[in-house]
Amino acid sequence: MIAAGCDPYVESEKRQSFLVRAREHLSGARVSVKWLSGEEPKARPPDSPENRSPDAYSRTRYLSQQFVEELCSIEGMPALIREIERVIFEAHPSLDRDGAVDFGELLELRARLFSDSRIREEKALANISDQIGVEREKTRQVAPLKAQIAEKEKQISRYQGDRTKLLPKTKNETGERLQELLSAAEKVRGYLRHYANRQASLVGLKHEVQDQRQNLAPEALRAMKERYPSTALDPTDWDRFLLEFSGDVDSVLATKTGEAEKSARLWRGETPTSPVDDGGAFLTATANPAKTPLAILEAEIERLEKLVAADRDTARKLSAVAKRIADETTALERLKERLTDCEGAANRTARLVNDREQGYVRVFAAIFGEEQCYTLYAPLAKRLEAAGGTLEKY
Repeated sequence: MIAAGCDPYVESEKRQSFLVRAREHLSGARVSVKWLSGEEPKARPPDSPENRSPDAYSRTRYLSQQFVEELCSIEGMPALIREIERVIFEAHPSLDRDGAVDFGELLELRARLFSDSRIREEKALANISDQIGVEREKTRQVAPLKAQIAEKEKQISRYQGDRTKLLPKTKNETGERLQELLSAAEKVRGYLRHYANRQASLVGLKHEVQDQRQNLAPEALRAMKERYPSTALDPTDWDRFLLEFSGDVDSVLATKTGEAEKSARLWRGETPTSPVDDGGAFLTATANPAKTPLAILEAEIERLEKLVAADRDTARKLSAVAKRIADETTALERLKERLTDCEGAANRTARLVNDREQGYVRVFAAIFGEEQCYTLYAPLAKRLEAAGGTLEKY
């Protein structure tokens, strides 16, 4: 009844209020509370304990039985914490509140620097840990890759043996020339693969640069604006925070792409339409096969295969074996590239582990910084210490 006369009721407390359940017996009743300050008493209806008047304010803090029981339950723990923090916040002088309206806002103002730093470092740690897992998986692939490479080399050797069997058994300059050109063609195909990979990487890098400019950088700027709205920066000031590349990366990409395309085009060459001598050769005897475009080499190889083969069936077999050797050699080079990458994984893992250790140091430094901000709870600690008895133990 006293609480009803002091206007402390809120909707959450009114639901199970005894006054609400006894409303039918309180119709027409009034509660009037006398204040020692001499304020004129105002009558309140107990059957409607919640005062909805815009000028009403709680003159007391009413703790109903239901409210106390809720605080003492597991479900009521958040409400209990809010009540504790409300008391702590009111214990701080107004000048020490930094303009905050409640304890949560004050704590965020003090701890935001450290909590943001901790969150960033935790994300970086998660990424490093994922990368360590990737690199460790690569180290486990070293032995299988070596076995695959050894098997692939044996397979290529068998194909080369089959090709040798198809060539004339007696010493033949044409056959020796064919072997030389076949070896040179394999090298040139390696050069072409190298420049093709370079072209693909440059195109991918160009698209990533575009994505950074069109999507990632603007999104990062928008996210910063949302996280720090109180900085009071002008739009022109914010524009300076847009992430940009430090130099003219477009010119670098254009130059490198042009060089790769030119090199690939030169090594690929064009299929010759006419021989270079009266014997029908597409490659002069003095030319270096290892520095000859692939199209010319393949044309000359096809011509020589027909010359050394005793019949059309042998020529067809020679061509098929040569294609198998080229395909398997390409696969072998890819395996070797993967092996090189996997063999370097151990060193990369060691560096990543060291980076992760440093990341943990920064995370705990941020946690310690946050911990210092919890001196905001000092008024509660002082009250508990001064209370004595059981409360002092907390």
